[in-house]
Amino acid sequence: MDYSYSTTYSEEFSPAFFGPFFAFFIIIYLIIFAVSIATIVIELIYAKKQGIRNYGLLLLPIGREYIMGQMADVYENKNARKKFPILGGIFYGVVLLGAIGLSIALITMTISIDAGTLSDSSAVSLLVPMLIGYFVLFALEITYMVFYYIYLYRIFCAKNKNQGVMWLLLSIFIPFCQTIFFLVYMNKPSYSRAYQEAAERQPIYQVPPPQQY
Repeated sequence: MDYSYSTTYSEEFSPAFFGPFFAFFIIIYLIIFAVSIATIVIELIYAKKQGIRNYGLLLLPIGREYIMGQMADVYENKNARKKFPILGGIFYGVVLLGAIGLSIALITMTISIDAGTLSDSSAVSLLVPMLIGYFVLFALEITYMVFYYIYLYRIFCAKNKNQGVMWLLLSIFIPFCQTIFFLVYMNKPSYSRAYQEAAERQPIYQVPPPQQY
């Protein structure tokens, strides 16, 4: 009796079958990567044209929050340039500590399983802190995103307060609309809330004042 095994692929699971799927995912990845690079470049150009000093900080985690806060303060000066970087620093710090803690917990659990020394109590002592950390991170992420969209709304309103809500909703449901906004309003001046309200009452305010960042 012949017990040899064939190494031929079935028609359903042949490389030719999976090839188009791999090509599809690679194309999607390249599109997302290209869009991300384009978005970063457009944001840098936008910040530069708006007269933002040190606009290159957009490339850094906390620097991004600082630049965004500067642009939000044009509409309403509520020290977003100070508050948002602090919140961003806390968020990134917790993410970093969480990643380190998770790695240590997983390594410890793996070693214990291989050694056969993982008991129920030790498993619980590892899993409970991981779950608590997850919920803390989740709550902090929600807080960060709330403030992110608040400041983004002010950036939109600095161009046209009557369209701020529209651009905000578009950016929430279709994030790429934020990039479209930067393209559309790149060469247009920003106005404070007080100035726009005064301009609605008195046409004399139509001459744009210089904006300080």
